[in-house]
Amino acid sequence: MQCLESRLSAMPNIQLSIATRVNSKVIQKKCLNGTDYYLLPDRRSKLEKRVDLLLGREPTSRWLEDNLRLIEEIDPDVIQVFGTEMDYGLICGNTKAPVVIHLQGILHPYYYQLTRVPISLSERLLAQGVTDYIKGNTLSKGLKIYKNKVEIENRIFNKCRNFIGRTDWDKGIANLFAPEANYFHCDEIISGEYLRAEWLGNNSQPLDIVSTISNPLYKGHDTLIATAEVLHKAGVDFRWHVIGLASNSSSYRFFYSNHLGSLKNKIKLHGRLTSKEIIEILKNAHLYVHPSHIENSSNSICEAMAVGMPVIALHVGGNASMINNDVDGLLVADNDPYILARRILEISSSPNYSRRLGRNAKTRATERHNADAIATSLIDIYKTLIVANGK
Repeated sequence: MQCLESRLSAMPNIQLSIATRVNSKVIQKKCLNGTDYYLLPDRRSKLEKRVDLLLGREPTSRWLEDNLRLIEEIDPDVIQVFGTEMDYGLICGNTKAPVVIHLQGILHPYYYQLTRVPISLSERLLAQGVTDYIKGNTLSKGLKIYKNKVEIENRIFNKCRNFIGRTDWDKGIANLFAPEANYFHCDEIISGEYLRAEWLGNNSQPLDIVSTISNPLYKGHDTLIATAEVLHKAGVDFRWHVIGLASNSSSYRFFYSNHLGSLKNKIKLHGRLTSKEIIEILKNAHLYVHPSHIENSSNSICEAMAVGMPVIALHVGGNASMINNDVDGLLVADNDPYILARRILEISSSPNYSRRLGRNAKTRATERHNADAIATSLIDIYKTLIVANGK
C-alpha cells in the first residue's frame, strides 16, 4: 500500500486522502508530499478496550459514525477500502461516493482453516501462561474475536457492490458472497528492491530453505515443522530460515518450542527483518517454501519470485494464480509434508531446473508487478466507478 500511495500521489489530477484509526482521543490531520492523512481516534479508555477484548467485541457503530463524518468533510469522488478484515467496509451503502473494497485476505475461509489446525488441549495448556489468561490472549479468545470479525466481513459482503481482486480464488469467493457485485482485476505493486535483486543460485551445503510467515496458526507452522522432521530423518543437511516469527509469539510456543531440541541448528528464527535483510537471505538461499494453509496473493511469494528464486507453495487459495506449476514455481498438496520434502530435494538437487524456475519466476513477477500498469489500471477502475455513479 505504501508503494501504491507513492505512485498515485505523484500522478496528475489526483488528490489523495488516506484515513486510518489510531490510539488517540482526537482526530489528527497531516499532509505529507501532497497526501492528506487523517488519523481517526479510537477514543476508548484502557478499561473499555480491556472489557471489549474480554468480551470479544468491537464498537463498530461508533467507528462507522466517525468514518462517515470524515467522508462528508472530504467529499471524495471515490473511496477505496483495503481489506475486509476490519470494519471500514461498513461505509458501503452509506455514502454518496462509490466504494470499492480491495480484497486482501478473506476471513471466512481463513477462519475455517484456522479451526482445522490440530492443537491438543495439553499443548494449549502448556503453551499459554497465566498472563495470557489474564490479558485475554488465549487461543479460544483469539478464535472468538476472529469469528466476530467474520460476521463483520459478512455484513461488508452483503452491503458492498464493488470489489478489486487479483486471483481466481478471490474472484470466486467474492462472487459466492456477493453475486450481484462488480469485480475488477488489479495486481499489486511490490517494493522495487525485490525486483532489482538477483538470486545467486546457491549450490553449496547445507541446503538453505527460506519461509517468510507471520504468527497466525493457518500460516502452516505445523507443516513446516513436519517437513523439517521428514528432511532430518532422511539425513538431509539443511537450515530452514523462518522470517517474521518472534520467539514470544503463540505460534512459536505451540509449534516450535517443543521441536527445536530435535531440530537443533536446523531451524533458524529471524523474527522481523527489514526488506534489505530479507533480500540478503533470499539471494543466498537455495529455494523459498511457503507452507501456509490458506492465502490469497502472498506478498512473500511475490517477493521471492521477484528476486528470481525457485518457489514452492501449497496448492491453496490464490496460489495457483501466483504460480504456474512447474513453469515458474511448484505447487504441492496441502497437509503432505512428505511430498513437500521430496519437491524440496528435487529442486535443490537440480541446478538447471532450479535456475529455470527462478528465471521464469523473475519474468512473471516483473510483468505482474509493473507499477505504471497497475496505477493506470486502478485509475481506470476509479473512472468506471465515478461514471457509473453519475458523475
